Amino acid sequence: MNRETIIYSVLTFLFIIAAGCGSDPEAPVVERFRDGTYTPEAGKTYCYIDTLEYSSINLATGVGGDCSLLKMGWNKGFKFETILIDFSSDSLSKYEGKSVSEVTLKIPVRIGPSNFDLKIGLYELLGPFSEDDTLSPANAPARADTQITDSFGTVPERTIAAFDQEYSINRNVVQNWIDSKADTSYGLAVVLEEDPDSLGFFEINSVADLEGGPIALNVIFEDDTTSFGVNRSYSIVSGGNSDELAVYGGLARRIFFEFDLGGVSDSAIIHNSELVLNVDGSGGLGATAGEESGDILGLPTVFYYYLYSPDDTLYPSFLEGKGVYEGEFYPFESFELRLPLDKYVSDIIDGSRRNTGLVLQSDLENVRFQKVLFSPGVADSLEPPRVEIIYSMPADFDGE
Repeated sequence: MNRETIIYSVLTFLFIIAAGCGSDPEAPVVERFRDGTYTPEAGKTYCYIDTLEYSSINLATGVGGDCSLLKMGWNKGFKFETILIDFSSDSLSKYEGKSVSEVTLKIPVRIGPSNFDLKIGLYELLGPFSEDDTLSPANAPARADTQITDSFGTVPERTIAAFDQEYSINRNVVQNWIDSKADTSYGLAVVLEEDPDSLGFFEINSVADLEGGPIALNVIFEDDTTSFGVNRSYSIVSGGNSDELAVYGGLARRIFFEFDLGGVSDSAIIHNSELVLNVDGSGGLGATAGEESGDILGLPTVFYYYLYSPDDTLYPSFLEGKGVYEGEFYPFESFELRLPLDKYVSDIIDGSRRNTGLVLQSDLENVRFQKVLFSPGVADSLEPPRVEIIYSMPADFDGE
């Protein structure tokens, strides 16, 4: 091929290429190249923070009837103020006609503070109760207005301390049960008569503790001696400051968090998202002394929690929903708690899930009395409860 032919071929090829890159609207590229280098701008990265609105959700639970250890005392906002005892009165008929000489109530204290005692009162119950009930001071069975007297017919000062206790009971109480065949008698109530000067719990063997022996009513007849075993027992607890930002197990209380993600674009690429809370360890309760003790129950002191997105904001759907995160921590230590929300937030941003807020609860709220206290971040210089989201926007392919 001669030189002229080669030059002609090269010029023809360049002409074809130039025509393909022109502004012809039917060509593959419909916009002329700008002067300079064509470089898309990278998307920017943002940190979105929304302070949470929150409210408490109080629920009824029946933990008091399922406790392995009955409790009396006051600590961390929980006040265990009454123990209900129902004795096995079905067998009273076999003592019909017998005369009661002496009665003693034995309360086996398993563990308790050694530096103080509690003043208590003993009352006769006037109605039945069930361990499956959810009982509180407001709906507990009725009891007599006055305390049970002792064998001398007086009301002594009765206290409970860190060792087994025995209390004299007027023999007429049990004699009346036998004579009436238990038609109108249902047991006893041990009541905290005054708030203690110090904080702490006395823990007592419940009916479920067969090894240590539960509360017993020892009865001496003129010619016989017997013990009335416990048929049912129940710890009634009250407490809880309505102004506290807290989650309780046992009473129980959950926290409902509401927040707005309207400030995050639906095109956002979520890199990280968290619910951030500050734990106030001064108010936390993981396990009481008896629960923690290895030779009794050996339960861990950690607080187990569950975070979910409610199905709806209306009851009863509000009390259940899709799980977001679960875990555990020590509630009596102060620190910043960060709960991952990545998939949950991404689903809200892309429109596949409604934002119905988040609910934090004790994962043992129907099993154990526990508490975690959070700082509201108002007067203690800590950040308030919040949602933090790190996200970026897609690159700008317009080159502007």
